[in-house]
Amino acid sequence: HLLDSLAINQPAWDSFTTINSGLRFCEKVGYTVLIRPSYVLSGSAMSLCYSASELMFFIKKATLISREYQVTISKFITNAREIEFDGVAQDGELKIYALANHIEHAGVHSGDATIVYPAEKVTYLTGKRIIEVAEKLAKLLEITGPFNIQFMAKNNQVSVIEMNLRASRTFPFISKVIGINFAEVLVDSFFGKAKTYSLSQPKFIGVKTPQFSFARLEGADPVLRVEMASTGEVACFGETAEEAYYKALISTGFSLKNKTALITVGGEENKLKIAESIWRLKNLGFKLYATEKTHRFFKDKGVETELVYKVYEKKTPTVVDIIKNNRVALVVNISDHEEKERVFKKVITDGFMIRRAAIDNNISLLTDFNLARFFVNALVRYQLKDLQVKSWKEYLKK
Repeated sequence: HLLDSLAINQPAWDSFTTINSGLRFCEKVGYTVLIRPSYVLSGSAMSLCYSASELMFFIKKATLISREYQVTISKFITNAREIEFDGVAQDGELKIYALANHIEHAGVHSGDATIVYPAEKVTYLTGKRIIEVAEKLAKLLEITGPFNIQFMAKNNQVSVIEMNLRASRTFPFISKVIGINFAEVLVDSFFGKAKTYSLSQPKFIGVKTPQFSFARLEGADPVLRVEMASTGEVACFGETAEEAYYKALISTGFSLKNKTALITVGGEENKLKIAESIWRLKNLGFKLYATEKTHRFFKDKGVETELVYKVYEKKTPTVVDIIKNNRVALVVNISDHEEKERVFKKVITDGFMIRRAAIDNNISLLTDFNLARFFVNALVRYQLKDLQVKSWKEYLKK
């Protein structure tokens, strides 16, 4: 209601006490939608729903968890970029701020997202609109101290996902990249002594990647979603975002023992989006394995892959066989909406078996096509010997 009063864009939303009223809202705004219970902690019980059947399933789930029937449903903008605004204000006036972007599309919890600072490929108009929104809210709420706003951006239109009147997990990361401690600025703001900073672009890039513990969680599905799953994070610096990302990935334990990869991609749209990256992997000398539909798609595109079978096909070798026998060093598994719906209903899918086998056998796994493309770009540009090892102070001297 506050955003509406300021004419600030936000996805259409409402709160509901009956399933039928929620369904009517979704029919009006169209799927995909985001559902959340009356309280949210690290995305607990939140979910994206692509259909009425998924919505029914999660309304019931949210009710059981919150012990209340009221749930909030909002329209979700697909294929939008997520941009984080972190700032410190004093008496409603911005003193310092920074914009960072997620590599993954909006829909992945910010604690599980790979984040780049300074924000890349954010147009001047998008950045300007984000800062204007932040200034409006800081002034109206008379904020003194830290705050964080998460935005969805698409076609130069920005919408507020949520705002938090607290320091975010990106505060220490951004402080390291720019060399100014946001924590010191916010403490100064409490005493009315905060200086106003005009930040110049750093001469290097910082990338923060999540650290997961799926190997210790038997049966957990290692896939990114709106509910947070990471248990730590790593940040690294580089001359480019690709270099910083490659170093950060390695720091989380990600490794390639050789040039072999299993590619399984659900949905024609996803295959088209990742096709160039798979072609580039092939040009780097990778031996590629793929399941039937993915194999046929890339064969038509002139990319050779070796056919392997899903477990239910009762043929060998299966996708799980080649993972368990260490015939691949990398698994790229991109799910479509139909598989996500089956996963939501606790149906064991081939995708789940592939992902779980990769984790259980210590094989590097990528489940987001933006991350997969970003990783391939890094492989094309850098070999391990090309990655520079420098101290934080060396980067700040640039």
